[in-house]
Amino acid sequence: MGELVIHLKQAIRILRHPVDGFWELRYEKRGGLLAAIILLLLAYLATLISEISTSFIFNPIEVKFINPWLILAQVGIPWITWVLANYLVSSINRGQGRLVDVLIGSAYALIPYICFTVPLSLLSNVLTIGESSIYLFFQYIIIGWTGFLFIVLVQEIHNYDIGETIWITVLSILFMLAIWILLLIFAGLSVQLVDFIEQLYEEVSFRE
Repeated sequence: MGELVIHLKQAIRILRHPVDGFWELRYEKRGGLLAAIILLLLAYLATLISEISTSFIFNPIEVKFINPWLILAQVGIPWITWVLANYLVSSINRGQGRLVDVLIGSAYALIPYICFTVPLSLLSNVLTIGESSIYLFFQYIIIGWTGFLFIVLVQEIHNYDIGETIWITVLSILFMLAIWILLLIFAGLSVQLVDFIEQLYEEVSFRE
């Protein structure tokens, strides 16, 4: 239990000192899989609570139409494909990080999103449509801060210089998009195949 608390405190350390925090995560084992899973669950809960509590002005979706499973997919699929894409791209570009390092580090990089998404959604309830720029400003800050931590993660986990870090990050994002396109094509072909088999079965049944 004490070790888990130390691992979770490392997320705050990364929030304040990202370079040192990710280096300690990789080389001093200041993080763990259990803490990473907890952070992912918190990211999911933050997204779900945000969808429910954000003002209708900024999120015009009725609560009854919010699907927790769809939100789980919205959080989980991009994160999983990022982990796979970054590990595969960096492994062929002399990256030193292991899959478990990328997995744990990518969970810790979500800490700005976890900490500030719900407060922003609550803040949205006291803002008017004319003050939407304030909401958008803080939303961009959260996204930018989280994105910045992912870049520092790539640099520290794989021991790249700045140029290599930017190049590998871009390649990882492109590879993520390629994975999503392949999955969509596979899903489309699967639906067509199932439809073809059903029609073939109905045709054979009708002739019998």
